[in-house]
Amino acid sequence: MSQDSSDLKGASVSIDVSAIPLEPVGAGRYVIELLKNLPDFSGDMGILLISRYGDAKRWSKSVNESFLVQSLVPNNRAMRLAYERLSLGAQLERRGIKVHHGPHYTLPSTSKISLISTIHDLTFFDFPQYHSKSKVMFFRKAIADACKRADVIICVSQHTKSRLIELFDPKGEVSVIPHGVDTGRFKPEEDFVGQDQKIIDELILGDDFILYLGTVEGRKRIDVLVKAFDLLIKDKLIQNNVKLVMAGKNGWKTAEVEAAIKESPNSARILRLGWVADEAVPSLIRRSLAVVYPSQAEGFGLPVLEAMACGSKIITTQDTVMAEISNDVAYLCEPGLPESLEVAINSALCDLTNYSGSSNGEAVFNTRKQMGLYLARKSSWQESAKRHAEIYRRFK
Repeated sequence: MSQDSSDLKGASVSIDVSAIPLEPVGAGRYVIELLKNLPDFSGDMGILLISRYGDAKRWSKSVNESFLVQSLVPNNRAMRLAYERLSLGAQLERRGIKVHHGPHYTLPSTSKISLISTIHDLTFFDFPQYHSKSKVMFFRKAIADACKRADVIICVSQHTKSRLIELFDPKGEVSVIPHGVDTGRFKPEEDFVGQDQKIIDELILGDDFILYLGTVEGRKRIDVLVKAFDLLIKDKLIQNNVKLVMAGKNGWKTAEVEAAIKESPNSARILRLGWVADEAVPSLIRRSLAVVYPSQAEGFGLPVLEAMACGSKIITTQDTVMAEISNDVAYLCEPGLPESLEVAINSALCDLTNYSGSSNGEAVFNTRKQMGLYLARKSSWQESAKRHAEIYRRFK
């Protein structure tokens, strides 16, 4: 339930959740996991969540009952952004807030309180062709303003921090706080016998598949994945029953993906699931022959870490943050080249005895698998929340 300002005694930190959709991915998942784990470290700070009109109930029920929630932000996107820029700062000051966190690039343009911004990636500068022109214009300005005004900028990877410093000279400190993974949910073993098969039977006809997990949009280079899948079939490197499964809702600029699927001679073997419920995702990862994430650019690439936690085969793009976080666990390909992606997928599949007949191949994969599990165990949302709380506390 939304509280009025008289109910906010003790709240010193506000977090803007107004940009988080009902079916969160990426940055939305980061915010939700942060809020789920933050109460263990927030102590007496008092957390106020700033939501859209009519959205307070979702946050009051789904995150933590100790948080206060206020529905201050208009639902219309343009009005929401205008409200944040022009009015939110004054509203927070009147409510006694000492520090405000904008977890999705943006901040109030006028405010005397301490400000923290999370910058997820710099694709608005480096790959503007993968965003709408209006978003490029808006977020370039928002990131530049955050660098001028934020007391702390949180980057989700060293990769993003390094690029941010190349582009700007931020006024405040820049802190790297990587994403985590819930190893109670993402793990090699299913919770009960038959769990994974039940989910696979509901979603997919047949058992053998290569998985793409994430938003379906241009910069993920799923068109390249479709072409690599065609090459694998043409070169007879995968069996006749293997499918390509895509799990994720549509984002922006999907025309290249749609065209690649339509033109594929193997379109009958390509399955689009759309957005998949949280409880089904670990099963899809575990039961896949390999998880392929061929994105050209990311701030973090959470599906790669989740696949590592499940002990799965992973193929991703070299010279990206995904290569950084997977640390020799993933099989790497050159960006944008179907032939290179075909080789990487084939290498991953050949490190399995049922494809190569080689015990050495199994040993190679097991080495990668154990390293992936080790890195995943070191990457917790609890550690991420703890480090956020430490920053909040310094300014409250």
